[in-house]
Amino acid sequence: STDLWFRPVNFVNAPDGTLHVVDMYRETIEHPWSIPDDIREKLDLLSGRERGRIWRLAPPGFRAPNPPRLGGASVAELVTTLENPNSWWRETAQRLLFERQDQAAVAPLRVILETSARELTRLHALWTLDGLGALRDADLFRAFADKSAGVRENAVRLAAPRMPGSAELRAAIFALARDPEIRVRYHVAFAAGGVSDGDAVAVALDLLRQSPGDRWMRAAALSAPPDQCARLAERVISDRSRPGGEEGREIVRQLAFVVGAQNQPANLDAVLTALTPGPDTADVEHSFWSGLGDGLRQAGKNFRSAFRDARPEVAQRVAKALSGALAMARVPALEADVRVAAVRLLAYDDFLTVQPALAAMLNAKEPPPVQSAAVKALATFAHLDVAKTLLAPWSGYTPALREEVLAALLARRERIGPLLAAIESGAVSPVHVSVARRTQLLASPDAPLKARAGKIFGESATGTRAEVVARYQSALKLPGDTSRGGVIFDGTCAGCHRFAGRGIEIGPNLETIRGWDKEKLLLHILDPNREVAPNYLAYVVELKGGGTFSGMIAEENAASVTLKRIGAPDEIILRQNIARLTSSALSLMPEGLEAVLLPQAMADLLAFLNP
Repeated sequence: STDLWFRPVNFVNAPDGTLHVVDMYRETIEHPWSIPDDIREKLDLLSGRERGRIWRLAPPGFRAPNPPRLGGASVAELVTTLENPNSWWRETAQRLLFERQDQAAVAPLRVILETSARELTRLHALWTLDGLGALRDADLFRAFADKSAGVRENAVRLAAPRMPGSAELRAAIFALARDPEIRVRYHVAFAAGGVSDGDAVAVALDLLRQSPGDRWMRAAALSAPPDQCARLAERVISDRSRPGGEEGREIVRQLAFVVGAQNQPANLDAVLTALTPGPDTADVEHSFWSGLGDGLRQAGKNFRSAFRDARPEVAQRVAKALSGALAMARVPALEADVRVAAVRLLAYDDFLTVQPALAAMLNAKEPPPVQSAAVKALATFAHLDVAKTLLAPWSGYTPALREEVLAALLARRERIGPLLAAIESGAVSPVHVSVARRTQLLASPDAPLKARAGKIFGESATGTRAEVVARYQSALKLPGDTSRGGVIFDGTCAGCHRFAGRGIEIGPNLETIRGWDKEKLLLHILDPNREVAPNYLAYVVELKGGGTFSGMIAEENAASVTLKRIGAPDEIILRQNIARLTSSALSLMPEGLEAVLLPQAMADLLAFLNP
């Protein structure tokens, strides 16, 4: 629209076949809190409130048909209406048939299910029969053979709950595992997850072979109960025809994770027995061990403790894998990626066993990937000496590694005290603690730790946000350099935001703010908590085992929460291991960027964001 006040908030298909557009129509739709005080004083925030309207979009030469009278229509007329090309008429007719619960509709519904040329009509007939409690297995068998993939997909959804009581229905659903349309196969995967036997495992494996790279298909296959996932893991690991490459490794990793998180000795024994060393399993061994280890960690176990009472041959295999990884990690002549893989496996061993080797890998002589892997491995342990181990070589860390170490130290509450002590003693310079990490420390829920952090970083406090914004008004008058601003963006903002093809999208994509004026940009940069969208709030997850993770909730489902973190990989946390999940009600973006951006630098950044 060329009208800047046009605010469409809903679209509706009307009975006459036109599209209705609900137009809120306001001059200003921003929340008052997000508008600077001096600008808000000049605006009439109610301007346009009396002008809301509904638009009707119709094609040229449109002639409105007679209005509907479905409320008084007979059952036969309502069934016939399911043939109407207008979705409003069909949906209203189906609703009325369901509400009336008149069994006289059953026979004509079966007729259109068999004879209608419209796939949507056959779909309405199928669901209406179900709503009337009249859907027969014979109706489903007919729908399984329908030429429309959408009808077949919905037939599987309707049939899945009936599978336990009908072997024929189950066989027909499983036969659709070879359907040419992936959406049909997707619902077959969910249906197979509700059955616990070898046939269902075979179907799930077949579905994964057909679509190994589809993450939704993997999710559907893994929706089965943990015991069934364990049986599927056995088949995938030992099957020579399993998907190969990165896709196959990811399937193995996810299945092993589920088995580890369940932590049932019989299933652990079974999947480990299925991993027979040799050329058939060599390509998935690392994925298997890392997935199993991550799952066990979610259950509060490691390889030593989980397999302590296992059969001797199984316990020996675990011990051999761990000792082999320790030996490989210590060999400087090996390729860095080989050593990194070995170091990752050490994270699932006992701390006292691997601590000397991991501490030695923090040496500046080691390749950066090996150092980084050692930091991440140490960060997984709950032992009190982790902080001491990470802080000992502090002076030799590069800036990038220093940030990783800070992230590891702040991940658990018991490590924050040693970090603050190191700063107080001078072993760690406060300058080395980034603005984001300072904000995290100053917002700690632990009152004594927060007070200590306040004393350390208090002198660098820059006043209230309003004072800071007022002090930086001069940046709006300075000429900015877009090339310098790009460099500042890369160093300050690109770790969380994406703009002009640069950066990482953790926070909002800044392409959405291209139309903002520089005053508004300045306000939100310096006062990021002024207005925070709910999906960008920072959360703190405390684990039952004592660990703590902070970040933004990227995904969540009934079983887990996925946190997106700054400077660290996403973390998937099972709900059963969460002690407490709280929101800080603050943005993931920290306050205090003025500590590293002088007014001229701010002017350059604003020029880059709004050239």
